[in-house]
Amino acid sequence: MYRYAKYLEIYGDFVQANALFSKIIGIVNQEDALHILSQIGIANGKNNSGLNESLEVRVKEALLGEKLTLEEKVTIFQEFTQAVPNTVLIGQYSEYFKMANNIQAPRLRFITTHVLGFHYANSLGADLDMISSVLQDSYKYVSSELATMHFGAMQKIEERKGDYKKSWEYSKIALEKKLGKFEKIEDLLQKVEDFEETDLQLEYVSRFAKANLFLTRTGADMSVVKDAFSLFEAVERNRLNTRTLFVESLVSKKNSAKETDFLNLLIIATYLYQHTGEVDYLSRAITVADGAFGGAVYNWVKTRQRMRNNAAFSADVYRLEALVRELSDRGKDFSIAEIEARREELAAQRQQMRDKYPEHYADLKSDYSIDLRQIQRARAADSSAVIGFYGNAQIMYRLFVSADTIDLTILDDVKDRVRTLSEQLPELRDNAADPAPFHAALREIYGHLFSGIDGLLPERLHIIANDYLEQIPYSALRQDREGEAPRYLGVEKTLSRQFSLRSMELLQDIQLPDVQAQPLALAPVFENELLEASALRQAGFQLPPLLYNAEEVTTLQSIGPGRFYLANRATLRNFLRHADRHSIIHLATHAISSEVDGLASRVYLLDDAGQPVSLYAADIGNQTLNADLVTLSACETGAGSQHVVEGTVGLTKAFIAAGARGVVASNWAVDDRATAELMETFYRAIDAGQSPPAALRTARRTYLARHPEAHPSRWAAFESYGGRGIPRWEDAYPWWQSPWAYAALALFALLGAFWGVKKIRHA
Repeated sequence: MYRYAKYLEIYGDFVQANALFSKIIGIVNQEDALHILSQIGIANGKNNSGLNESLEVRVKEALLGEKLTLEEKVTIFQEFTQAVPNTVLIGQYSEYFKMANNIQAPRLRFITTHVLGFHYANSLGADLDMISSVLQDSYKYVSSELATMHFGAMQKIEERKGDYKKSWEYSKIALEKKLGKFEKIEDLLQKVEDFEETDLQLEYVSRFAKANLFLTRTGADMSVVKDAFSLFEAVERNRLNTRTLFVESLVSKKNSAKETDFLNLLIIATYLYQHTGEVDYLSRAITVADGAFGGAVYNWVKTRQRMRNNAAFSADVYRLEALVRELSDRGKDFSIAEIEARREELAAQRQQMRDKYPEHYADLKSDYSIDLRQIQRARAADSSAVIGFYGNAQIMYRLFVSADTIDLTILDDVKDRVRTLSEQLPELRDNAADPAPFHAALREIYGHLFSGIDGLLPERLHIIANDYLEQIPYSALRQDREGEAPRYLGVEKTLSRQFSLRSMELLQDIQLPDVQAQPLALAPVFENELLEASALRQAGFQLPPLLYNAEEVTTLQSIGPGRFYLANRATLRNFLRHADRHSIIHLATHAISSEVDGLASRVYLLDDAGQPVSLYAADIGNQTLNADLVTLSACETGAGSQHVVEGTVGLTKAFIAAGARGVVASNWAVDDRATAELMETFYRAIDAGQSPPAALRTARRTYLARHPEAHPSRWAAFESYGGRGIPRWEDAYPWWQSPWAYAALALFALLGAFWGVKKIRHA
C-alpha cells in the first residue's frame, strides 16, 4: 500500500496518495517505519505544512534508536530531508549533525552526513570543513556505488566556500560516475538525449550545469553560460519527451517538471538575450516552460486527432486509459500483489503502444517547440498579443509577445503581493456588503501584472498562466484608477485563456471532421435532490431548481435548428448519443468542481427515470468530441483540483482532452438569471459571426450597459478557453425543415382534405 501511495505521489496525485498514507497510519504500529514514512508523505503532499516538532522528534528518535533496520533508517532520513525545506530545519542543524556523528554504521553515517552537507551547505559557515572531514573519513568505509553522492556533496560544500573551480571539478567527477567519461559538452548533451529519463541522472546533469554558471565568477567567458543553458535545456527536454509516453493521462508525472530547473533556464535565457539579442534563447526557454505546464493538453490534442483518423489506435488508447483509471480507483482495495500486477500490465501496454505506433510518439516529441518570432508574426496577422505568466513561490516571469514586441520580464518584486491578493479574492468577492476591497484588489493586481505594457495592449489578448496566477479572474481586473469610471479588462479587451502557446496553435489549426453544424443543448430540471457529501466543494448538498436554465436552450431554439432537450428529456443517454455529432454543445445545469480529485468534478444530467446522474470529468473522454465550442453554463466549471505540474484539472481540460476545440466555463458559483441573460447575448453574437472570446466580451458589455452597477460576480465568471475560431453554425433550417415548408405541407394537407370531402359529396 505504501508503494502504491508513493506511486500516486510521484504522479502528482497527492490527494489520493494522502488517503492511502492516512490508511496506513491507522493500520500499522506507531513505531513502525511505515507509520513515520506515511506521516512524512502527508506533510510533503501538503507542501510541508503538516510537518511539526513532534514529527521531527520522532524521526530523530527512530534514527538513533535500535528498533528499525539500517535500510529503514536510511529511507526515513532521505524522505524526511527531501520533504523539508532547508530553511525550516537549519535551526536544528547542529542536532542533526550530532545525530550523524553518533551513528556507528559507516554507510548510514556517510548518507546522513552527505544529506546534511548537500542540503544545508548554502546556509552553513564554519561547520563546512567539519562536514567535509566527516564525509572524507566515512567515505573510506563505504562501497564505490556511493561515490556519486560523495562528490555531489563535496561540490555543494566547495561552492559554498567560494571555490568554484574545485566545485566544478567535483561536479564533473560525480556526473562521470553516473554517465561515464566525457570531454566536451557536446558529448554530454548526446548522452542526455540518448538515455530514457532516470531522474537522478538528470539531477546530476543539472548540478553540473549550475557549476558551469558559477565559473563566470572566476572570470570565465560567456561560453560557460551558453553551456549551462544547453545542459539545462537538454535535461528539461528529456523530461518533456518522457511525458509523451503517457498519452492516456490527463495529468502527468510529478518529476517530469522540476520547477527550479526550468526557472533556471528562464533566468539564463533572459541573461543571454540581453547580452546577445538572440531571441532563440527565449524561444527555447519558453518551449520548456510551455511544455511543463501545458504538456498534457498538448499530448491530448494531438492524440485525439490521431484517434479520429485511426480506429485501432483509438481502441488501444481507450484500453490503456481504462487500465489507468482502474489502477487509480480509491474505491478498490487492491492487495500489493494486485497493484504490482496491474502496474506491470500498464507498463507492458504502454510499451506495446510505443512499438505499434512509433510515428505518433515521434510526432509528440518533435512538434512542441516554440518559435517566438513565428508567434509574433501570427500576432501581427490577427492584431493580438500573448501574455504568459510563469511563476511559483520563488520567482515570476511575464512573457509579452505582440506585433512589434517580444519581452520577458521578471516580476519578483510583486509576486508575493499578487499571491496574497489572489488568495484573498474569493472571500472579497463574496462580501456583497462591502465590495470596495474587492475592486481595490482587482485594480492592484492589474497594476502589478500589466505594469509597463498597459499602453501596448491590442484589442485581443491571449492569456496563459500557471500556479496561483491561473486562478485570477482576468476579465474582472480593473484598468482604471481609483475614482475613475470602471474599465474592466474583459470589457475593454477580447480575452482568451490558453493552456500553453503550443496548444493554442494546435487548437486553432486542427481540422475537425464534418458534423451537424448545429447545437446540442440540454437543460435538466431539478427538485432539491440530495447529494452525497463526498468530494464536494460547494456548500450545501442539494441540487436546487434552476429557474432560468431552460431560457438558455429556448434562446438557441429561437436562433435556428439543433437538438434541444428540456426538463426530463435532458438525459445523460441523450447527451452520450449525440455529443460527438454536433459542432456546439451547451449544458445549462448544475456542476460541482472537486478540489479533492479534479477528475471527479462533474456536471449533472438526468437518468431515464428523471433522477440526477453525474457526467464525470474522468468519463467525458470516453468518446471523441468534434465540437468547436462546449459551453458549461453551470457553477465553477472552470475550477478543479490543483496538480503540481498541470495546474487546474477539472471539467474544462477534460472537454478539451476529449476533442473540443474550445470551452466556455465559469470560475465561481453563478447567478441563474444573470447567466441566462449573458448566454442570450453570447449566442446571438456568435450567430452574428463573432468568436467565443469576442462574444463573451459583447455579452459582458451588454450586461453592464443594462445593469451598470452590477457586481463582477454576476457577469465576469465565464471565460473562453482554447479555440478562438468562429464555431460552425448553420442557423438556417434546411428547406424541408423550415417553417415555410411546414406551412406548405399543412396547406397541401388542408387542400387534400377539402378535395376529398368535395369528392365524397359529389359521390
